Amino acid sequence: MQTTMTKNIALAGHAGSGKTTLCEALLYQSGVTERIGKITEGNTVSDYTAEEIKRKSSVYTTLSTIRTDALQVNLLDTPGMFDFAGEMTEGIYGSDCTLITVSGKSGVRVGTQKAYDCAVALGKPRMFVVTKLDDDNANFYNVLTDLKSKFGSTVCPVVVPVIADRKIISYVNLIEMKAYRYDEAGKAVETEMQEIDRNIRQIQVNGIVLNKAQDADFQDSIGINLFTSRTKAVYVLPDVAISDLRIATTFYSANTDKPLTYEFAKQFEENMGTYQRELGNFPPESAFIRLNTLQSNEGISNMLLLSLIGTYAALVLLVSSFTMLSVQQLTDAIEQKHRFDIIRKLGVERKECQKTARRQMYFWFGLPVLMAIVGSIGVFSYLLWSNYNEIIAYVLPSQIGIILTLSYISFIIVFGCYFVSTYYLFQRNIEKH
Repeated sequence: MQTTMTKNIALAGHAGSGKTTLCEALLYQSGVTERIGKITEGNTVSDYTAEEIKRKSSVYTTLSTIRTDALQVNLLDTPGMFDFAGEMTEGIYGSDCTLITVSGKSGVRVGTQKAYDCAVALGKPRMFVVTKLDDDNANFYNVLTDLKSKFGSTVCPVVVPVIADRKIISYVNLIEMKAYRYDEAGKAVETEMQEIDRNIRQIQVNGIVLNKAQDADFQDSIGINLFTSRTKAVYVLPDVAISDLRIATTFYSANTDKPLTYEFAKQFEENMGTYQRELGNFPPESAFIRLNTLQSNEGISNMLLLSLIGTYAALVLLVSSFTMLSVQQLTDAIEQKHRFDIIRKLGVERKECQKTARRQMYFWFGLPVLMAIVGSIGVFSYLLWSNYNEIIAYVLPSQIGIILTLSYISFIIVFGCYFVSTYYLFQRNIEKH
């Protein structure tokens, strides 16, 4: 195997932070081993010497290999005890990057700092893995805060756990923005983000544990009225929980006893905008006023306008295209009248002549129509896939389905009318004496 297809990863960190256990899990998940070894039982792959089994901890840096068709990954399990710091340095020196384990219970320890400093000194990329999150006393977000305070704001989470009632119900990949659960076989299974949000019953803010109210989750049928389309969830927190937090953005919201008329909402927006500018508390480009009445009306108006424009453009295009096809078929009918006369004189029945004419029209009409339908489905699928998060904030999936269904039904009706009328004229032209 080429050396460019080989990656060496050093597992480093404080003693007892889960390096060997992580190595065992990686070997098992990749199919190298048939079971996960346990340190307490002395049957792990990397801690195999008598001294390591006796100590129940790593003494030497050991190599374990995971092979796939395209890549070979060498895991260097290094000791965490300070007596064997030389072994850790050698392992990090021989690696391409360093994976530093941090216990979800105890957080950043001296061994964590030593492993990080060693990797920095040797110019190795670093990443952290928070382990032991299945323990009742583990707290991922406290550890993440600790990591940021110790190693700077460049510490950025990639995969975070979703915790409900002190149990991890799934993990969210923040790069893919997808959530995963693990089944009984240890395989990752994608799950819905919305389901995760509804399962979260507690959040921790500023050291205070807050319980979410019952039936607090809902989705607006028109869209997010107060916030942008990229907002995944909104939590309303009591003042006591946020008193010491740094303010990044301030939102003020209020409900009215009765729905506002569009005219009143428009005037209210203008008056409040003027009032805010006169206060001078917010920069002009940072203060926004959003009213449900205005956004609802504007959203509906925009959707109606787009629907009308799209429908008009589609009908013009359809009529033009089908007219051209019809004219072509009728021109062919005049030119092919002589051929059909010869076929009839040879004894071919009238029904067979009609069947031949239909097959010809099926081809000339059906081929471009089929290509148009396949192309439109491809374009719609790509647009929905690439802009789903923006679209779904304003149009529900059921509404999208209704719009597409009505569009294709209209298309089929127009196509049927043109096909029937053209076929009738084609038959009349070739049978004319």
